[in-house]
Amino acid sequence: MIIAISIVIFIGLGCFSIAMYVGWNLSHPQKQSILDSPMRYDLKYTDVEFKSRDQVTKLKGWFIPNHSTEPAKMTIIFVHGYTKNREQDNFPFLSLAQSIVKAGYNVLLFDLRNSGESSGGLTTLGQLEKYDVLGAIDWIQQNKEGKVGLLGVSMGAATAIQAAAEEPSVAGLIADSPYHDLKYYLRTNLATWSNLPNSIFTPLIMNILGPLIGIKPEEVSPIKSVDAIYPRPILFIHSEGDQSISYTESERMFNKHPDQFEFWKTKCEVHVRSFQQYPVEYTNKVISFFNKISC
Repeated sequence: MIIAISIVIFIGLGCFSIAMYVGWNLSHPQKQSILDSPMRYDLKYTDVEFKSRDQVTKLKGWFIPNHSTEPAKMTIIFVHGYTKNREQDNFPFLSLAQSIVKAGYNVLLFDLRNSGESSGGLTTLGQLEKYDVLGAIDWIQQNKEGKVGLLGVSMGAATAIQAAAEEPSVAGLIADSPYHDLKYYLRTNLATWSNLPNSIFTPLIMNILGPLIGIKPEEVSPIKSVDAIYPRPILFIHSEGDQSISYTESERMFNKHPDQFEFWKTKCEVHVRSFQQYPVEYTNKVISFFNKISC
């Protein structure tokens, strides 16, 4: 009997330890170094540093002014995805920024907390990153004139939606491949990430995230934020072959307000690859969207 109880306790502690390890790694991804530069794209830029709206986390990035002698139409803030930085190398951000700047827009690319050159040792999948985007908006409003737009990918898209809901100065945003609700997404996909049995480890990991790390997935629900954004426009972009985040995540949010929201569903088979596969069409759609809301 004692041996059986000991085995049960040992197995239980083992499962708990594995769940803690997965939860810790999920929220503490290794930072990627900044390897590229706007100079390679013939873009003039300024290194910038500002604080997240939490007034604690220091964030770093590049401000790229428009190429025209005329005032910028507006400033577009790019928001990168999970484990990435201001380059978003699987996109890549700087290539799109080059076209947007030439079209008369300012661009701000920056590292979210615990990414690139920004401070912070915790990634919260949108919970605290929302304040980083709001801090970027504050910096723009303090230093530049004109409207603000957002363009985010993956976790950055989900984060941008939440930030726009709290900041009425955002004229509109483009959300490429977001999840609609973090708690739902993790429950559905965590087993795929961790390669662990779903029925045992997913509930354990989900319950550990709050007490151990402070992540509360229920607080990251972009689909609850879109109502606060409406009637401001959102362009959702998502590939129907995306195996990381299903296009139905964007579809759910688009369907809440199809009179003001747009949805471009592409034919890609990989997460966040629509720009690489359709560079001209993607660029034209982005510039057209921001031209409509910059007037």
